[in-house]
Amino acid sequence: MAIVSSLHEQHSDLKRHAEGILALFGRKNIAQDGTAIRLQFSAFARKLRVHLALEERYVCERLLRHPERAIVDKVVLHQSEMRTLHRRITECANRWTSAVEILGEPAQLIEETRKVLALTSTRFEKEDRELYPIVERLMSPSGTWPVDLIEDGARIKNAG
Repeated sequence: MAIVSSLHEQHSDLKRHAEGILALFGRKNIAQDGTAIRLQFSAFARKLRVHLALEERYVCERLLRHPERAIVDKVVLHQSEMRTLHRRITECANRWTSAVEILGEPAQLIEETRKVLALTSTRFEKEDRELYPIVERLMSPSGTWPVDLIEDGARIKNAG
C-alpha cells in the first residue's frame, strides 16, 4: 500500500505548505510579504500538480478499469472535481503575479487564496475518506494491483 501511504504523505506536506502560506497573511505588512506569498503559492500549485499526476497515473487509471460501475463513477467524479480545483488554483496563481496586483488588492488576494486552500483541504479529506479506502481494499497486502486493473492485464491474462 505504498502508493496510498505516499499520497497521504503528500496530503500532509501540502497541508503544512498551505498553513505556511496562511501564516504569511497574519503579518502586519502584506505588501512586503507579497512576493513571499506569491512564491509560496506557486510552489504549492506545483506540488499539487505533481500529486494530481501521481494520483491520476497510479490510482485513477487503474480504478477506471474496475468492473464495478459505482467505483468507476466515483473516480470519474473525482477526476472532474480535481480538474476544477486545479483550474481554480492555477487561475489564482496566475492572477497574483506581481507586487502591484498584490498591493492593489491585498484583501482579495487573502480571500481568494484562503478559499482555494480550504477547497484543497476539503478535497483531500474526501479522498482520504472515499477514494483511498477503495484502493486499500483492492490492492494486495504486498501493495500490488489485481492483474485486470493493470494496463497490460488483459494481455498478461491471455498470454497464459
